[in-house]
Amino acid sequence: MVRVLTLKGIPPQYRSDIWLACSGAKLLIGEPDYISYLEEAHTTGIPTATSEEIEKDLHRSLPEHSAYQTTQGIDALRRVLTAFSIRNPRIG
Repeated sequence: MVRVLTLKGIPPQYRSDIWLACSGAKLLIGEPDYISYLEEAHTTGIPTATSEEIEKDLHRSLPEHSAYQTTQGIDALRRVLTAFSIRNPRIG
């Protein structure tokens, strides 16, 4: 039924709500987001061992990709890995 109605078109004013419900994102709302993980890392810090692993991974992750050959790209990857380490402390 949802598929048939969706194929007929969802009115623009309802698209964001329908997307949140159908994608499962609505269930995740309220969980910490990327920025809050970075803020937590900044205020509480991350373990030294984790920080060292992140620094090693920066130059091993996609070394041939042009986006990671610049300071801006390396900094972006560092932020993603830092947020991931806060979100998943057992993995680091």
